[in-house]
Amino acid sequence: MAKCLCCGRELSTSRCAYCGLREVIALDDSGLRKSQIDADAYKESLISKITDIRLQAYEYDDNLNYKGTSAVRIADGKTCFGRYVSCAETFQGVDNAAVIAKPRVITLLYKFDGKERKTTCTIRLPKCKDNWTFEAKLCENLTFSIRTGTKSIHTEQDNISLDLT
Repeated sequence: MAKCLCCGRELSTSRCAYCGLREVIALDDSGLRKSQIDADAYKESLISKITDIRLQAYEYDDNLNYKGTSAVRIADGKTCFGRYVSCAETFQGVDNAAVIAKPRVITLLYKFDGKERKTTCTIRLPKCKDNWTFEAKLCENLTFSIRTGTKSIHTEQDNISLDLT
C-alpha cells in the first residue's frame, strides 16, 4: 500500500485522510522527486498553519484541591517542528506516590489555519521534587510528542494526532 509523502501514513484513497495531501502517481524518478518536493512544500504550509500551541494547565492548592485551569503558551508549529520547546512556566515537583500513580489527561490547545482546536492524551507525572516543565514537539509525521519533567527525569507521550482539516 502507498504511503503519504507528507505524513507517512498509509493511503487507502488518493487523498491522505490525516493531512489531506493528494497522491500523484509518479511514472519515473523525476516524477517522484517532483512529487516529494511538492509534498515537502505542502507539509511546510501545514506547519505554518499550526499556531498558538498551549497546554491547558490544571491548578491545585497546597492540599491538592482543584482550583481551575489556565492556558500556558508553548510555541507555534514552525518553532517546535523537530525539537522540544518548553513552556515558560514551571510546575511544582511531585513525589506523592498516589498522585504519580494516576495517569493524567493532558489537553493541548492549538490553532490550525486560525481555527481553535484541541487534542488530549494521557501521561504520568514524573516523580521529582524539583520544579518541572512541559515541552511539546511537532514531529515529522505531523503529530505532537510531549514531555513533562526535568532534563534528567521526565515522562513522554508520542504520536498525539492533530486535526488538520
